[in-house]
Amino acid sequence: MKKIISYMLLVSMVFALSGCGTSNKNQERNYEHSMALMTDTGGINDEAFNQSAWEGAQKVKEDLNFDIRYIESKQVSDYKSNLDVLNDSNPDMIFVMGYTAADMLKDEAELNPDQHYTIIDYAYDEPIENVLSIRFRDSEPAFLMGYLAAHTTKSNKVGFVGGIKSETIGEFEYGFKAGVFYASKELNKDVKVDVQYIESFQDDTKGKAIANGMYSKGIDVVYAVAGNAGRGVIQAAAEQGKYVIGADKDQQYLAPKNVIGSTLKLSNQVVYNVCKDIVDVNDLSELTGRNKIMGLKDVAVDVVINKDLIDQDLINKVTEIKNKISDGSVNPPYNEDMFNNYIQNN
Repeated sequence: MKKIISYMLLVSMVFALSGCGTSNKNQERNYEHSMALMTDTGGINDEAFNQSAWEGAQKVKEDLNFDIRYIESKQVSDYKSNLDVLNDSNPDMIFVMGYTAADMLKDEAELNPDQHYTIIDYAYDEPIENVLSIRFRDSEPAFLMGYLAAHTTKSNKVGFVGGIKSETIGEFEYGFKAGVFYASKELNKDVKVDVQYIESFQDDTKGKAIANGMYSKGIDVVYAVAGNAGRGVIQAAAEQGKYVIGADKDQQYLAPKNVIGSTLKLSNQVVYNVCKDIVDVNDLSELTGRNKIMGLKDVAVDVVINKDLIDQDLINKVTEIKNKISDGSVNPPYNEDMFNNYIQNN
């Protein structure tokens, strides 16, 4: 009995500390559905991927009458225990954020066949019966920002700062480099791309140091795809009076005179759309057991450009390329082999 009481106290503490649970006012509300969200190590206030998803959940609460909750993962070792807590709360759908939790979720989904999950930003090779996998075509908006960077640089040197090197972040890298190449041919100039990884989504100090090193070498536009660590890159740009491109959310407000644009990973819209489907189907199994890959055409990713720093003619050119990607006439590469083939054939 003491073990049971201790476990229940632990669960209560985790929910209280992580933002799970509901207020007294919310407890009085009669919810029709429920969802829970487990962040990756970037946390709920990462100004990016996780925060956007939670904003979508809050809209779900108001529009679709869902009980909503989240739990933060401070490190990868938190994933399993956090998911166990959410499993015990038995929501209609548990959203798992990020590819770093994919292996753990696969095991847990098999152990909990009656629970339904959505993993955002990953697609399994073989679909899992009770998991909906959603992967973004990250190379598409990254291509547009590469095009923008190549048109904006004065030194013909741009940079890419990634979080943890992986297939997912690689999509951003190769899409960005291909966009730089596309614009370089258009402009008849040779723009070099320096690529470095922080190997963290949290270490903004290291992100800042890498960016400072790039700027000191004459690079004048840097694209940061690094979660919380990307804020260090933006801080370096602001302090040195250089340009930077944000990721996952519109990060212009962090440095309005330096952030020339951002790629948007609309995890808020994805969360909302999945929850809307939950309301509409008779059986949640109709939603799971498949992979969905979503891009510009699906309004799952996008870009935003700072109109105070970029002239309208260039914005119009970016929009033209965006339309070409959406209609399939431009196909950004998303891995090294595809990138090399792209360079050779264009």
